[in-house]
Amino acid sequence: MVMKNFMIFSKNYLLQSLCAALCFLALATACANGKSDLYGEWTLVSVKSAAGETLTADKPERTPKIKLEKDGKVSGFGGCNHYTGTFSTDNKKSLKFNPLAATKKMCLDANVEDAFFAAVAAIDGYKIADGKLILKKGGTETIVFKSSSEAACTKSEATCAKGKYCPYGEWTLVSVKSAAGETLKADTPEKTPTVKFEKDGKVSGFGGCNRYTGTFTTDVKASLKFASPLAATKKMCLGATIEDAYFAAIATVDGYKIDGDKLILTKGGQEVAVFNPSAAAACTDNAAACTHSQSCIHGEWTLVSVKSAAGETLTPDAPEKTPTVKLEADGKVSGFGGCNRYTGTFTTDDKASLKFSSPLAATRKMCPGANIEGAFFAAVAASDSYKIADGRLILKKGSEEVAALKPSKQ
Repeated sequence: MVMKNFMIFSKNYLLQSLCAALCFLALATACANGKSDLYGEWTLVSVKSAAGETLTADKPERTPKIKLEKDGKVSGFGGCNHYTGTFSTDNKKSLKFNPLAATKKMCLDANVEDAFFAAVAAIDGYKIADGKLILKKGGTETIVFKSSSEAACTKSEATCAKGKYCPYGEWTLVSVKSAAGETLKADTPEKTPTVKFEKDGKVSGFGGCNRYTGTFTTDVKASLKFASPLAATKKMCLGATIEDAYFAAIATVDGYKIDGDKLILTKGGQEVAVFNPSAAAACTDNAAACTHSQSCIHGEWTLVSVKSAAGETLTPDAPEKTPTVKLEADGKVSGFGGCNRYTGTFTTDDKASLKFSSPLAATRKMCPGANIEGAFFAAVAASDSYKIADGRLILKKGSEEVAALKPSKQ
């Protein structure tokens, strides 16, 4: 009953803001690969000089970088000097930098920096293409960047797929080769080995029984070596064959590759261990195939799109208005609707049913242009099942897909 009232409240909410909602809706479509993709840290690939020559940095330590923040601040490195300033952008992908403040070091052969600063000053737009940030002047592409996470990883961008910047992040084992060449898999989720690679060279994880820590090294040629020895706890566990095989395998690893969204550790070019990203590791495209069904959906998710009552696909028009949901192992749910925060409970089972409690409790802020929130709350209330596809959580009503969410830390 309260949930029904809550939905009525959301509809009234929309009627009161109809004019503003229509304006925001018109902009929403223009936001594909929009401002949310712009923010972050980027490393220069190339820059056009005033003479039209394409320049690239000759050394990693002299490569310009740029960091664009959601509050309009910009900072970075020109190749010799550090700089700070501000910028402005909009939903039409205009981008303009205000005069930048920079240090005044004198560096030999600073032609890339000179070209970089001159190009930045003239920028009036941007686009995102194939994971790259491209800055433009009057429609002409003048500066190309790639994500700094990717830049630190490999020169072969084909090895980094779907934004999974290899090998950093948390991964969960899919399979490992034993010394005898047998492919082994963990028999339960709680015995499944994991690994976490950090950018400072630290590694940690779970072997299936014991936890471990250590260091690793990697380079632009996709080599990967673990420090020997790794430090591990010394618990005694029955049937720890997967852990024994796992520790033996990673001790011999000398390289890696990314295949789709999987991390594959190799020895002499041969695959010895395969991992999924941990955000989706417990999930498969057939959600019912998960041994512990709720583990498929536990975690924090961010809305990608939602179906309105009229069947229209809506997408958030700004990061700060993007609905989120957090599903916890104890059946609690909480999140953000795009304007209001909410809490409640949910139930699921091994047949991939998913139902949210009625009512969900929510704040009652009034926000103009809250059409995405109304559609989101309606979709959540109507959901009766889910599936995992390509690492995304899809909420369904009957056979109809009503909302798609991606892992919030993706």
